Parts: sequence; structure tokens; C-alpha cells
Amino acid sequence: MGIAIGIAAVVAGVLTLGIQGILRGLAIGVAVTVAGGVLSTISPFIEWWADHLPPRRLGAFGAILLLIGLGLSSLQYWVTIFDIPVR
Repeated sequence: MGIAIGIAAVVAGVLTLGIQGILRGLAIGVAVTVAGGVLSTISPFIEWWADHLPPRRLGAFGAILLLIGLGLSSLQYWVTIFDIPVR
């Protein structure tokens, strides 16, 4: 999967940036491949950890993740309300 994304990034980079796009596409391909490798390495541990949590703690963890998600999704509106400059 990482190779396909890398090839697509190289093609898109060449079409938009010319020769410099090859390096940018390769960098994207390497980043995707490394991230996929790291995630595939730690995902069995996370699955084992979630399977061994007590139901009450798993529910609390889910509620915390829900609140974090709601906070992140409302961030754009807080930036508008408080007129925070964004580059």
C-alpha cells in the first residue's frame, strides 16, 4: 500500500512541480511506509490491551475519546469566535 501511495505521490509531484516533485513524492512514500510499519507493529499490542481492559474502564476510555473528538471538531468555531489569527 505504501508503494502505491509513493508512486501516486511521485506522479502527482512530477505533474505539478516538475523534477522537484520526484523528491517530494519519494518523501511522502517513505513517510507513509514508515508510518504503516510503525502502526502495524504496535496495533497487536493495542488490541491486546483493549481486550484485557475491564468494561467500566473501557467505557471511560471511550467517553474520553468522544470528548476529545468533540473538542477537536469544535476547534474551528472557537478560532472564529475568539478571532484567533491563523496563518
